[in-house]
Amino acid sequence: MGNKKRKHSQKFKEEIVQRALSGERILELGKENNLSPGLINRWKRQYLDVELNNNTGKEVKKLETQVGKLEQMIGKLTMENYIQKKIEDISREHPYYGYRRITAQLRREKVIVNHKKVLKMMKELGIQGRIKHKYIATTNSKHNNRIYSNLVKDKELTGINQVWCADITYIRILNGFIYLAAILGIYSPRKIVGYAIGKTLSPKLAIAALNMARATRKTNNLIHHSDQGIQYA
Repeated sequence: MGNKKRKHSQKFKEEIVQRALSGERILELGKENNLSPGLINRWKRQYLDVELNNNTGKEVKKLETQVGKLEQMIGKLTMENYIQKKIEDISREHPYYGYRRITAQLRREKVIVNHKKVLKMMKELGIQGRIKHKYIATTNSKHNNRIYSNLVKDKELTGINQVWCADITYIRILNGFIYLAAILGIYSPRKIVGYAIGKTLSPKLAIAALNMARATRKTNNLIHHSDQGIQYA
């Protein structure tokens, strides 16, 4: 009678394969366990095939989960991009709208979004509703003082300190306004040569700015150009 074929448990096969995969020589494993090298190699191939299939299945499921999350993110980003575009359009059409009025306008256009979200998006887009300021007049040309003709019209400049241009503007502060009188040298590069700051539109403000400029500049044959306001008359 021929030799009976030995039966090996799955646990035994996996132990032999694990030892082979860990670096033990297959010939020595075969002698120790009365196994042929070919049989051990076959077990090893079968084991690796099963592991590969198991890992592939796990990777596919993982990939499917990642794709699902990615699709959700794309949908969310698409919606956010749409809302941002609407915010930009509304802001261009209504530059004085703040985030609450923009939120209300979005809702009128059937785009439902929280006002906090709108505020966050506006900050990200660098959009800020403009504040309507009360106009502050800085020029009072209704006076009886002498009005001089325009001496700089068509004048060709060849150097610095030939023409200075004077003007007054206001600066908004926390509890009101202050006034800035400045004198600009009209030649490249243009540069402020004198200035003064005050709480009122007094002629002294314009004189203080002029005195500051005269202290550091030559004024021979200089033209001091300004508007026809009473501060310069």
